[in-house]
Amino acid sequence: MNFLLKQRLLEKIATQIFFIPLYLYSSLIFSQSNYQQVDSLLSISKKESKNFQFEKSISISRKALYTAKKTSYKKGICESYYNIAYDLCDMGKYDESFRYINIIEKNYSHIIKENLDLNINLTDLKGRNYLALGFTDKAKKEFRKELILADLHKNKEQVYKDRLYAYVQLHASSKEADSSYYYLCKTLKYRNKIRDKKDFYFIYASFADYHIGETKSFDSAFYYNNESLKIGLKFNSPYLYVTYIQKAQILFLQKKYNESLKYAQIGLKKSVEKNRTEQVLAALKLIADNHHFLKNSMEELKYRNKYIHINDSMTVARNIGKQMYTNSVINEKELDVSASKTLFYKTLLLFIFIIILGILLFYYSIKKMEKKKKNIIDTKEKEVNSLRSKLEEDFYDELVTLAQNNSPEFLYRTKELYPQFFEKLLQLEPNLKTSELTFCSYLKLNYPTKEIAKYTFVTPKAIQNRKNRLRKRLNIPTDEDIYTWINKL
Repeated sequence: MNFLLKQRLLEKIATQIFFIPLYLYSSLIFSQSNYQQVDSLLSISKKESKNFQFEKSISISRKALYTAKKTSYKKGICESYYNIAYDLCDMGKYDESFRYINIIEKNYSHIIKENLDLNINLTDLKGRNYLALGFTDKAKKEFRKELILADLHKNKEQVYKDRLYAYVQLHASSKEADSSYYYLCKTLKYRNKIRDKKDFYFIYASFADYHIGETKSFDSAFYYNNESLKIGLKFNSPYLYVTYIQKAQILFLQKKYNESLKYAQIGLKKSVEKNRTEQVLAALKLIADNHHFLKNSMEELKYRNKYIHINDSMTVARNIGKQMYTNSVINEKELDVSASKTLFYKTLLLFIFIIILGILLFYYSIKKMEKKKKNIIDTKEKEVNSLRSKLEEDFYDELVTLAQNNSPEFLYRTKELYPQFFEKLLQLEPNLKTSELTFCSYLKLNYPTKEIAKYTFVTPKAIQNRKNRLRKRLNIPTDEDIYTWINKL
């Protein structure tokens, strides 16, 4: 009997030894299969989002989220939440977008720290939501953070792209014209560093917006709009509706109402196809305004009513988002008050706990100090790299200040920053005077006519005459923008 019992026991142990590794292996294969399924769904979701199919993209992301949660695939969970939040923002549902962002930040902060791309994308998305709701200071804070995070990339091309995009966002969130133009000019130093020129589609469109709103130089606006349109058509950009609506706006301001109406209609059609509510509103307003000046009363009323209906819906969505943000601030303050009441008791318990575990913590503290020293060394290296970058930017900022004060040092400092530029100028025309070189420096910094006139205490007409004389001296083609020609040197 004892022999039979021993035999059965041995058979049971042998069976477990065989099946346990098999079970663990099959579980691993199953998890990896689910991870791949989640990644595949997220990839499809992003493609749908790029095609402006936001509802479909959200549906696919929800499937990915469900599968990721089943296998505790935290990276997949975070990216699913992010995709949903991103699409909701593009749909104008900012309150819902913030809700998903808060879930990620509250429950998966460690994943954000470990994943640089997710950290940058999440920061940018928060900034976009704040900007859409009118919280420009909050938006600028996020975009400045995005600028810092961009430098952590090991790939230089990616650093330049992320910094370029952050500067565009800072331009969009700046209320003052000088500040807005400053950030736009920052983008130009990446023009020859980034191989993928399609990234400059929005840069040129932003320059066109600046000239429309600030300088009222419609020729410059038209030039940058055409450059943006060329890039958009060359790379088949999905954002061409932006350029068409912008062109319609420029033509409207030039009182070319029939041409403006044509491009506004194209922009409206493309905006509707891409589900871009903000651009649909802009196109509808332009169409109504054009019909007004063309005295087409019935058509004007038709498009004006469409505009009012959609705008009212968007206003409601923005107000809900603002209220949600306000409530979250109030809740945070209430939590702070509640936390302060229990601070004394927590401190006391912590003190007792430290006394009891003193010996163990002493050993742990030694290990922690060694790790801390290593972190300090790493941090110092990052600070040195950051300082180098800041010194370059401060040098540029100093140059801007000297230009605005018409300082005698302006030309000297410009030569230090752009030595090759002046060498090429003097190769073209060795007899250029100091005053002409100084004037070229202002053009190099992209200052418009009115600002150069202001800083050099002459009239805008005198500055325009200088431009004309300089064109002749340097043989600049009459059909080419002088700023573009200067910046190509």
